[in-house]
This record gives sequence, C-alpha cells and structure tokens, in this order.
Amino acid sequence: MSGGSSGGSSDAENGHSDGAGDDAETAGSSPQTRADTLVAVSVDAEAYARARDNAASASAVVGEDASRGAWFDAVYAQAQGDAALIPWMHATPIEVLRRWLDDHPLAATATATTAAQPIRPLALDVASGLGDHAAMLALEGYDVIGFDLSPVAVGWAQKRHASVEALSFEVADLLEAPTAWRGQFDLVHDTYTLQSMPLALLEAAQDAIAAMVKPGGRAVLITRMREADGPVDGPPFPLAPDAIERLRTGLGLVVEAEEAFTRPHTAGPVAHICLTLRKPV
Repeated sequence: MSGGSSGGSSDAENGHSDGAGDDAETAGSSPQTRADTLVAVSVDAEAYARARDNAASASAVVGEDASRGAWFDAVYAQAQGDAALIPWMHATPIEVLRRWLDDHPLAATATATTAAQPIRPLALDVASGLGDHAAMLALEGYDVIGFDLSPVAVGWAQKRHASVEALSFEVADLLEAPTAWRGQFDLVHDTYTLQSMPLALLEAAQDAIAAMVKPGGRAVLITRMREADGPVDGPPFPLAPDAIERLRTGLGLVVEAEEAFTRPHTAGPVAHICLTLRKPV
C-alpha cells in the first residue's frame, strides 16, 4: 500500500500493498489463467522479520520528517525486486477478494453490454502496491486502474503484470485523487489502505474512496478492526467501531454485505472486516 499514509514507520506492517506473490521469484511475472493462482505469501516468522528489518531501515533512511510517500518508496527501493522484503506482502487476505469475485459474477456487475462486445466494467484498486489485487480484477474481466503514492511501487507493478490486459497503473495520492475519477467506477477496491491512515486523515480517506464509486457501483473494503478501547499505536491503525460504522452509514453508500474474519499473524490472529457497499442510483 502506499496510497496515503504519512511518513516513516517503525512498524513494518504499516499498510497495504497489494499483496500476493509466492516469493521473490514471482516479482517479474503474472499468471494468465485463473486469477486465483495469485496467492499470498505465507506467514513465515523468519521471512517476515527480514521484511520488518527492511522497513526499519527505510525509516532510518528517510527520517521522521520525510514527505508522505518517501518511506514507502524507500521500502520498495531497498527490496530490490524481492517481494518477500515488502512487509505487507505477508499474509494479505487476497482470498477474501477471490471469494467476493466468485460471489459476484461479472455478468451481474457490468453496467452496460452490447450483443457483440461486452463492455468491461471499470474498477479502481486503491493503493495498489505491487498490483496483485489489480491484476486479479483485470483477469476477471474488469478494466482496471491501480494507483499508488509510490512511483517505485508503480514501476514495479507495471513490470510485474506487464502481460495482463486491461490493466494500468498510475502514481496518485488517495487524498488528492484526480477529479476525473469521481463517480466513474463500477467497483472500487481497497485492502489495508484505510488502516494505514493516521486518525486525522481517516475520514478524508473514507470520503475519497466513496466519491469514486459511480451510482449503482460498489466499494469492497477490507481492513483490520479493533475494539473501541483497543490499542491504537501504529501504523497500522485498525479501525475502531465508530470508524467502521461511518463506513456503513456515513458515506452515502448502502451496506450489501459484511464479513468479519481473522487472519493469521506472527503475533496471533488479527480481526478483520470486509464490507461491500453500493452507491444508490
């Protein structure tokens, strides 16, 4: 992820980057058959420790006063093409998006078709990182834009998924996204970007995501969550109940479905939620 977190971090799990890849050898290629061939890096304590070391090194390089995005650029650059050195590549819940796509066939999602040529629905992948979620959407038949705050991540994603059709990557900031994107997308997907946001920026990030959904379109949001009195040290900053409720009721979107689940982590299971929200026509 690098679509809108601030500065450096001492916690390697600071946000999302799109995340799947068996190991470093997958960084230069992309499967072309079924999207579910993209799988997340397993939780391996030793590998994760190396990724955390890379993140800590990036923090030391950029310093505490670095501009937004500088830390992400440093993490990606120092990995030197090894996806296993990107902390958020470890155990990202990509199978949740896979299951969502299985439950929402594209034919039911498209907003327009012609007899001869179906029109691919437009999808936006927020803070796309190395681009695996974006590639999954494109392989399912969406016309996808993945964007990220980090130019290094965008360049890596472009190479990693160069053979995937109907997929492009752009450098952009979620909090300053192009106005041309407002209300344009049949599907807006985010995994782990919201939890990377400092609390002062969280509502603006939520609003920005909702603004890009077209009438009749959906947002699929996957994030960590916590109890109201749970720890808030981060990043990541798991969303508190009031922040989850704002997603449900405060963005002008209607809840279609939600799923609470846990994910393995080296420190133990972590609570998550997946929300499917639709914008009324």
